[in-house]
Amino acid sequence: MRKEVSNAMQKLTWKALYHDGNTLPQFNEDGTENRYHDIDRNRLSHFVLYDESGKAVFSVVLHEDQQLVFRKRTIIRGDNQVMGSVYLVGWQQNIRGKNVKAIAYIYEDGTIDLDDDRSDLELIPCEKE
Repeated sequence: MRKEVSNAMQKLTWKALYHDGNTLPQFNEDGTENRYHDIDRNRLSHFVLYDESGKAVFSVVLHEDQQLVFRKRTIIRGDNQVMGSVYLVGWQQNIRGKNVKAIAYIYEDGTIDLDDDRSDLELIPCEKE
């Protein structure tokens, strides 16, 4: 499924919302940055992406036993020219021994592709802590 969004997005930021009402923004008021690894996934209820104006552009609701999937990948042509970025956002869950994923691919131009499963979601070396 593909959804076209009218205005182009340059850079997205995230906020983690917890079951107890607390939140963890990517950027704190003092300008410091929280990292993906700072998110307490055991308490997470929602994960929201915002555009530069502060408007929510995508949200994932996480149910019991679902784990957040979030990556930002750079799109590079064969000649090593950077073409842009794509944000991968969704959830993963083990259901009756099967690994099930629902992932949205959010591009800088505002296009959103939704896919139920891809094998390219493993952490690449630069994403590991």
